[in-house]
Amino acid sequence: MCYYLQAGCWRFRWWLCLVALTALRLEAQSPTPNSNSVGNPSALSVEAQSSIGSASSNKSNPMRIGVYVDEGAGNSVNDLLSVLSRFEGVTVTKLKASDIRSGKLAELDLLIQPGGSGGGQGRHLGEDGRESIRGFVKAGGGFVGICAGSYLASSDYEWSLHILDAKVIDRKHWNRGRGTVDIAMTEPGRKLLGAESQRLSIHYAQGPLLAPADRADIEDYETLATFETEIAKNGAPEGVMKGTTAIAKGKFGSGLVLCFSPHPELTNGLENMVGFAIRHVKRENKNPDLFAHQTASSNDSKTWQRSYASPFLAIAWLQP
Repeated sequence: MCYYLQAGCWRFRWWLCLVALTALRLEAQSPTPNSNSVGNPSALSVEAQSSIGSASSNKSNPMRIGVYVDEGAGNSVNDLLSVLSRFEGVTVTKLKASDIRSGKLAELDLLIQPGGSGGGQGRHLGEDGRESIRGFVKAGGGFVGICAGSYLASSDYEWSLHILDAKVIDRKHWNRGRGTVDIAMTEPGRKLLGAESQRLSIHYAQGPLLAPADRADIEDYETLATFETEIAKNGAPEGVMKGTTAIAKGKFGSGLVLCFSPHPELTNGLENMVGFAIRHVKRENKNPDLFAHQTASSNDSKTWQRSYASPFLAIAWLQP
């Protein structure tokens, strides 16, 4: 009788173990949520991130990114550099205005102008530097502007690059304040930037309120997101910011331009928008696996623990 009871107990243990192993294997196969998505749960879609990760990494032909770090660049450039360091298959070169004027852009695939002061960047670049950027983009180089970089890309100031067919609404109250605002993504914007939700919260720091400039010599831009809420401090009138363009993409000559008025690199859960942006504006012959290092480093060890380590623990539990 004891023998039959002991055999039945072992069968029950093996059955429980099989159930546990099946559940663990299913868990290991499921995507791991973005641990950075605080305040923006599932802000960037797993499908969109997978579509970038599916491209084969090409370390022998990395995407060569230039980041402006000279006068007019704010402290957020350090956060931008930190985000870029997470991506596989890219090299980052810090650029001074003198580098741009001397032709350094010819060695790169895209340029990022960060937050800070658009006027400060534009004036320090000078006409020669601004013309170098225009020629670079016109010939097929990519451009990403963030906050001040979007002011710089616009067609609204004498120090602007005039590579995005956009003007700035309410120029008088450019210092309308800082804080979190909501933006509404368009469907093309969601697909291009990998956004899971149509409405997202994002950090804003006095970026431009963009609207079409209707210039005949520059292709019209496409709106990827608009402001749903606003900040109206320091005498800025209420009701102006809502509905203006928050994220825009355009084309100048053969090159692509993508501009963020707010700061994805400073928003927990939206940092990877920078990766989607640089992938969009890159030269056609560049196709790195941008998120390979980021996702592998954060998820591989957890996946191993779920799919391999846990079964070993289950087998140990079966030992008499």
